Amino acid sequence: MLDDKRTESRVADFEARSGVTTRYTFNKGQAKRSGTTLIDGAANIATVDSWWSECDQGSKPFLFCENPGTTPNATQLVHHLGGLDFPQTQPSARQLTLEMRELYPFTATES
Repeated sequence: MLDDKRTESRVADFEARSGVTTRYTFNKGQAKRSGTTLIDGAANIATVDSWWSECDQGSKPFLFCENPGTTPNATQLVHHLGGLDFPQTQPSARQLTLEMRELYPFTATES
């Protein structure tokens, strides 16, 4: 299951003594993604373990493609939020949950 429609914009409002409010936009349309999937088989679990090691336990950004069969412009550079949530749910399967936030430039609105 993938939450593929969540986005966020960051703004700051300044209210002058006259009462006039000015809004400053820092960014708009930043994708926030969260997803959960069942990973089974030793090779697939090892792939997730290897990816987690390669992105330095979530501290380095990585490429995320929501729809792998589409064009490359659907790929986003993201940071993982939090730790690796990968508990064993069946004898040979684990449930992978990812929380990600897109890095600039945001492909939908600012590229």
